[in-house]
Amino acid sequence: MSSVLKVKSPYSQEVIGEYPMDNFSNAKEKLQKLHQAQKVWKKTPLTARLEAVKKALQYFTENKAQIAKDISQQMGRPISQSPGEINGLLERANYLCSIASEALSAQPLPEKPNFERSIVREPLGVIFVISAWNYPLLVTVNSVVPALLAGNTDLLKHSSQTPAIGKHFQMAFQNMGGQSDLLHQVIVDHETTGKIIEDLDIQHVVFTGSVAGGQQILKHTAKKFIQPQ
Repeated sequence: MSSVLKVKSPYSQEVIGEYPMDNFSNAKEKLQKLHQAQKVWKKTPLTARLEAVKKALQYFTENKAQIAKDISQQMGRPISQSPGEINGLLERANYLCSIASEALSAQPLPEKPNFERSIVREPLGVIFVISAWNYPLLVTVNSVVPALLAGNTDLLKHSSQTPAIGKHFQMAFQNMGGQSDLLHQVIVDHETTGKIIEDLDIQHVVFTGSVAGGQQILKHTAKKFIQPQ
């Protein structure tokens, strides 16, 4: 495996960025940090998590020009269109924040004599988010923000075509509310992605991508029983 990921422009095929790749040991270290952070984050009141996430979203407004440039360079969208996806990310994330209290509240069950029954929403642990290149912000925010709001932490593998967008998510959400290590990006090949799923302590996998990619992820997840902490 090459130690450097070389990203080519889909328009010119020129190399437009080089990114150090994580090996399995690096990924394991990042996962351990996420687990330690999640022990505290899950005990943080939802109101505080909401406040932290909303504040973190300001990063995308403050860095809008650079994010739009990175989208255009790495996935080929015209620069006139890229800022629109940032607006969509903010709209989507703010909606997710607005429904979090209701969505994460306990759901009462029909009364039964001598019983108190409800369904309680508990965080799972560390969520492995495997995201796609074609809508690099919208696809990713759909998984990252709900996971964080629910008290989980995120290990993010963005597409090998758009690692700069993964870095932006890490810059925005890694340190929030006085806590660190809430989100880490890993830049890994397909083989290491499979080893992370099969051999490391993750509690949930979210994948968006091709049918062939999904079939491979399913093969890896089928080899273990993934369960909450």
